[in-house]
Amino acid sequence: MLKLRCAPLDLKYDDLAQELFFEGKKLVPQTRLLGQVYDALHDELFAAVADQKTPLYYMYRGVARKRDEERIRKSGLRFDVTVMLPMLLGKEFNKTFGHYHEKIRGAEVPELYEVLSGSAHFLLQTRRPGSSEVDEVRLVKAREGDKVIIPPGFGHITVNPSKTKALVTLKAADKGLVTDYHAFIEKKGGVYYDLVDGLAANHGYEKPPKAKVLKQIEVRDFPKRKCIYRVFLENPERFQFLTSTENAAGAAEAGKKN
Repeated sequence: MLKLRCAPLDLKYDDLAQELFFEGKKLVPQTRLLGQVYDALHDELFAAVADQKTPLYYMYRGVARKRDEERIRKSGLRFDVTVMLPMLLGKEFNKTFGHYHEKIRGAEVPELYEVLSGSAHFLLQTRRPGSSEVDEVRLVKAREGDKVIIPPGFGHITVNPSKTKALVTLKAADKGLVTDYHAFIEKKGGVYYDLVDGLAANHGYEKPPKAKVLKQIEVRDFPKRKCIYRVFLENPERFQFLTSTENAAGAAEAGKKN
């Protein structure tokens, strides 16, 4: 049983049973199966013969202590936990399908992730106006304790680049965020596939831009050793950029430093 470093949240992950416990109680996840990401996989032969019911990752929505629920609700935020299993999808690391977000109150808003266990690759991409083609691609590499901002307007894929250790992330975001998968469905995934021997371009895109590889160490005002949940409890105003449209531009600048 692995105790996740996210005080004051009492989170434990049972690697063998693939179960997450919060305050001693097993949480019930939404499960993403291999068949649900079939159209975004790099290896078509693997996709054709693999068990479509294989779990890839587990999503736990609205994780919070009872005493904090009202405070979080009033802030307009939600904290989610995702557990991504260690496995290969052919030669490709396990990943999320990838998506953009619909606008909220007429504007794009960012998200904030923290790696609680394992390591992560965040593949980010921006669309050209009125097109599903992209102008920019970033690969952010993060380890346990790192915080990563997904800037407004960026589509993103989360990858577990390990064949042996589960990736556990905590996300803080506007509770009204709605995912938009259409562009990733149309293009059969993101601009790049993250393979064991490096990034491979998705030829469904015209002239994919070179990926900017960035190493995330620390986001300003979010100390590496302090969980974002605790930071919220101590300074909820610091999280207003996740819901306030007038601060969205500032978040975009912060994202460039990741």
